[in-house]
Parts: sequence; structure tokens; C-alpha cells
Amino acid sequence: MSSLAVVVWSAGSQLFALEASRIRALQPYSPDPAPLHLHQLLPGLVIEPALFCLGCQTADDQLCWLAIGSEPQHVQLSTDSIQPLPAALQHARQHPALRALAWYQNRPLTVLDGTLLS
Repeated sequence: MSSLAVVVWSAGSQLFALEASRIRALQPYSPDPAPLHLHQLLPGLVIEPALFCLGCQTADDQLCWLAIGSEPQHVQLSTDSIQPLPAALQHARQHPALRALAWYQNRPLTVLDGTLLS
């Protein structure tokens, strides 16, 4: 079975992931440089206090900081569990970085494309 190394964290009751190979740094939360917050990607998501910042390499080799409210975990996600967003969700999404859905520990997980964060 094939797997993909990802970094997983929770935001409220939801799980999110980024491909681990795109993560360049993890540090305690800092407002400088101004990080992107999950509620900016998903309007309506409960705003939580940020505890960490993930430094993610974008498509143009820039470092984008993503503020997260829980400690991330490095896991191997079965590629069989990852599915592209259905067409209806692709049209309704608020940010292009929302790329796929997966199952992890019997819970849905939203997979983000770190190359599209900015």
C-alpha cells in the first residue's frame, strides 16, 4: 500500500493536512511575518488562538506561514484514502489550496496544497 507523508493538525473538530515535503519550518506562533490563518481559507471555520506557524514552500519557492491552533503530527496517509474534491465542492471552495479529502483515524481530513498558499 502506498502512502504519503503529511503533517496533520486539528482546528476545532476538523482535521487538516499538508504534504510533509513542503514544510520547511515549525515555530511557535508569531504575528511577524503575518501568517495565513485557516479561517481565511475556510470562512465560517471557528477562529482558534494560534499556537504554531508552519512554514510551507509555495510554487514560486517562497515561504508562506500558516498559523495553526494545535500541535501538528507527522503521519503516513494511505494514498487510497485520498480523493480529489468532488466537482460541486471544487466550485464552492473559497481558496484554491483546498485540494482533496481523505480519511484518517476514521475522521474526514481536508488536504491542502501547500504550493497554492499565499
